[in-house]
Amino acid sequence: MPTRKLLVIPVISRVSARKVSREFIENIYKKLKERNKNIEIKIFDPIVDERNLEEVIPRIDNELKDYNGFVIAHLTGGTSKIALEILTNLSVIKPFALLAFSSYNSMPSALNTRERMLQMLSRQIYIPIIYEQYELESLAKRFYIVDKTLKRYNVLFLGPAVGIKVPFNFRLIRSIKLSHLLRKVSDEEIEGVLKSTKDMMIEFKGSENEKKAIALYINLRKAIDSFYTKRKMENAPLVCIECYYFMRKIGIAPCLAVSLLLKEGVLITCQRDVFSLFIMLLLHFLTDQPIWVADLSKIDIAKNSIVFSHSCSNLAMIDGMSEAIYHPLTNLPFAVRARFKLGEKVTIVSINPITEEFEVQLGEVIGPKEFYDDIEASQMEVRLQEQDVTKLIESSLRGHYVLVYGDWKEEIEEVYKILRQTRTMLLLKGK
Repeated sequence: MPTRKLLVIPVISRVSARKVSREFIENIYKKLKERNKNIEIKIFDPIVDERNLEEVIPRIDNELKDYNGFVIAHLTGGTSKIALEILTNLSVIKPFALLAFSSYNSMPSALNTRERMLQMLSRQIYIPIIYEQYELESLAKRFYIVDKTLKRYNVLFLGPAVGIKVPFNFRLIRSIKLSHLLRKVSDEEIEGVLKSTKDMMIEFKGSENEKKAIALYINLRKAIDSFYTKRKMENAPLVCIECYYFMRKIGIAPCLAVSLLLKEGVLITCQRDVFSLFIMLLLHFLTDQPIWVADLSKIDIAKNSIVFSHSCSNLAMIDGMSEAIYHPLTNLPFAVRARFKLGEKVTIVSINPITEEFEVQLGEVIGPKEFYDDIEASQMEVRLQEQDVTKLIESSLRGHYVLVYGDWKEEIEEVYKILRQTRTMLLLKGK
């Protein structure tokens, strides 16, 4: 498990400080340390008050770079102005919460901090107040996910990028020429790929286009490794491609390459869908589970179900063997056809392209019993558990959805609130 790190910033009113016992403060520090064994907590020193506020803010900024978020601990009343000064003057923006106690007018001050912060922002955001709750591990996990998701990322992008809306923290890098991905590879390399995919049936007849489809995977794998090694990046590779660009230009479907890369842990989306890649990144940090992006292709009102389909598949999610076939809609090599695990709960996530709000649904995999020939090759039929399928169609603003096994709805919604809080604070700073 990755180390999750929180900075606790104690604030105190100069007027009230003389009434606060040392034992009270030491007891708070002790409980914070004792009850959070699995996270790294640092108590900022010194306690911040009106006298040292100006000089300690640069120090807080410097320390905060190494933490996933921070908690302002209101030791007394009269501290909302101090907290606001900290929140508005920090240049390092991280997720945050307020900590309040039942003594020394602490709670009213925390509430005043939230009220005044929302008034200043002129919008509603989530500012959690933790009332004498010393177990911060759930909070630290959400801070960690948001902090990691909102870092700056270079995305290896393949294909024309004109007209794409990009998440603010993504930078598209188009450094790979198409000719590099079409380099011929040896028969031995192709044979090595065919042998490594023992859990996949491939009707490989040795045609030039079939060789190109496998060579694309080999060359793309090398390009990704080179791209990320040169930049010394530690996160999972982020890649987005325009798949129809490959189909038009070179007469092959990149779906097999995408499927094999997904199985290897590369976060990759096609059809220029950079926003689904952003969701994949967040779910990667939250769930550590394989993730699949698919089209919403069919609905069945009677069963309240949706058939999601895509011609690439995350092979870590499938049930049984997969099959490399000619793409059902273009007849190009190769698409991947696979079944998913019946009876599994699945969380379905999309993002509103205008407001960037998350839309989260729960469902259960129920099929399909037979593959449909008129949609993409890999298919998952999901019965929605909470919403009427016709209402989802009416409200949906995108064709792509991100799917992950398990019930993550509540956790995603909690993480999203922190995500929106931090994004708002970044906008406040013009970042």
